[in-house]
Amino acid sequence: MVVGNDCADLMGGTQNDGGLGADAGNDVANATNMGSNVTSSYTGCMDGADGDDVYAFDVPAGYFLEIELEAEDQTSDFDLYIHYSNGSEVDRGLASSYPETATAKLTDYEGVGGTYYVNVTHYSGVSNYTLDIWTNQSIPAPDYTIDTVTSAGSGQPGDMFDVTAVLENEGTVDGVSSVEL
Repeated sequence: MVVGNDCADLMGGTQNDGGLGADAGNDVANATNMGSNVTSSYTGCMDGADGDDVYAFDVPAGYFLEIELEAEDQTSDFDLYIHYSNGSEVDRGLASSYPETATAKLTDYEGVGGTYYVNVTHYSGVSNYTLDIWTNQSIPAPDYTIDTVTSAGSGQPGDMFDVTAVLENEGTVDGVSSVEL
């Protein structure tokens, strides 16, 4: 047997992805929940027989995940995905070099509590990997959307008229929930 052909060779036996004592689940249905409000580092291994290692993390409302993936063998190509519990992709890391990064920051899911699935996906090679996870507090910020706009129904070139727009604040900043301009 040639050392390094697969994860059993690299690990000297059974895989221990994420400290689970076995290979991590290959899909959302078999993902192990690693806890709530997690900031930690996990190690694992990927080879051609192991297409995905999927972990679940519970994130409290007002927080978001940031993830960094590093491969021991830099010639191996692994990718990183974050999905929300409804199946929507939150972010992905598909860089051609390490570290691969993915985050819910500045996405529609920043500050949204719930279960997030982190998928380390095998593209090529065999390597041990390190997955660093941070659960960070979202920075309060406004998120304004235009609710209504009213103005004169018609006019002639050169006419002046008033325009009123109502903005709804769906963000996390305390204060007035709608703003009239």
